[in-house]
Amino acid sequence: MGTWILIFLISGALFYYMYQRHKKLVDSGKVIDRESNFVEKAEDFIISQGVPDEVQKQIQTLPYAEMKVSMRTEGGGQSFLFTGSTWSARLYRKNDEAGKTIYSFQYLNWKTHNGGIMYEDYMNMLLTSIEKMFLSIDPDTQVKTRLLETKTSHKFF
Repeated sequence: MGTWILIFLISGALFYYMYQRHKKLVDSGKVIDRESNFVEKAEDFIISQGVPDEVQKQIQTLPYAEMKVSMRTEGGGQSFLFTGSTWSARLYRKNDEAGKTIYSFQYLNWKTHNGGIMYEDYMNMLLTSIEKMFLSIDPDTQVKTRLLETKTSHKFF
């Protein structure tokens, strides 16, 4: 019986620590409170044409060390691959439409543990940083969100 009480207390303390950490990130503006399935959605950023060079400059200045993520430029500066310890994401330039430039951001893969996304806060920090970057480049940035088709794989051992 004493073991169960100890497990309950440790679980409660761990939950409280994680809640406080997330609250601190939200309060500091490093993350936005999002739905738990935000990784299953793509975001299209529609910006004024003529600012893609600025995107290439600004993307280099994001706080990657703090987010525990690495970034690699691909496609002549038209695509950016982000890699965390258990996940990856891509930001890429889509076709221009009606005098606007469209960039799309989506998570490519991620791991879960006990029903939760591993390192979700770091993933949220990256998305929040990218959203803020586009708003700083073009305050009239429009964002469209679309649900992705996802495939789940299970490991037994």
